[in-house]
Amino acid sequence: VTIDVKPARIQSGVVSATLAIKNTGTGHHFPTYVTPRVVAEAYQESAEGRMLKGTQREYIIARQVSPDLSEEIADTRIAPDEQAVFDYRAPLKTGAVTLVFRVRVEPDAFYTGFYRSLLAAKQAGKGEKLIRQALRDSTASAFTLHLQRSPLQAADR
Repeated sequence: VTIDVKPARIQSGVVSATLAIKNTGTGHHFPTYVTPRVVAEAYQESAEGRMLKGTQREYIIARQVSPDLSEEIADTRIAPDEQAVFDYRAPLKTGAVTLVFRVRVEPDAFYTGFYRSLLAAKQAGKGEKLIRQALRDSTASAFTLHLQRSPLQAADR
């Protein structure tokens, strides 16, 4: 995939920026099936590197299905040579100095949801300990594919 970020703009107290993810070389939809899930997110950050509350926005790229695979909930995957565009728009928060764009891949997202549903419904039975371990392992598999911090210029304010 190719990721392109347009610089942040501040106009009338609103921060806006764009992240585009293009499927440039997979030869199939990105991501491939119900797992993994890709999360593009953006948020404003303080000088201390903390996410400022109320500024986070997300765009999910995935094929989302019910845990028993009987129902498709959404399909926002990117076809070959196509792109998804995530437009960030939020009021400029007091103390914001940076806009952060991150693309996170959750390789085991479907399984994470499946394990959670088993545990919530008390259906793990004698395998509960193993299902809890599988849940921990599946959540720990997430990784950052792209991270970009852009200063919010004082001149733009």
